[in-house]
Amino acid sequence: LGISSVVPAFSVGPDHPVGGGVSERRGIYFIPNASRKFRRNKPVHLYFEVYNLTPNESGITSYEITYTITQKGKTTFQKALALFGGGQKPSISVSAAGLGESSTAAEYVALDLRKAGRGEFRLDVAVKDSHSADKVEASLDVELE
Repeated sequence: LGISSVVPAFSVGPDHPVGGGVSERRGIYFIPNASRKFRRNKPVHLYFEVYNLTPNESGITSYEITYTITQKGKTTFQKALALFGGGQKPSISVSAAGLGESSTAAEYVALDLRKAGRGEFRLDVAVKDSHSADKVEASLDVELE
């Protein structure tokens, strides 16, 4: 099981967006966000590919994707809690299931992170193959303004 790099994007989807800087992979169009900076009032779009998924006897692949976002650095409150053995960095996770007829999957998502606050975040993408139980992960640092 393998995973590509996670590409941050201003927009992503099956429809060709208007404007320049458009990339296309496997029928999915996206405008990459090389700065990895996003406004909080706009979704954080991601594109990635999963390779070598295991099909069942009917040729269908099945997998679960988990997106986890964790704020980087510690707030003053978290630093104070750390003195007493607490202060874990808060994180939020969401999962989605995928099915396909190919050992490769092109995936994209738009994450609403308006409530995450400003700052730097680590976004982890984990994929578990439901048939082989193999897991892969990729990470990406983003900044919310």
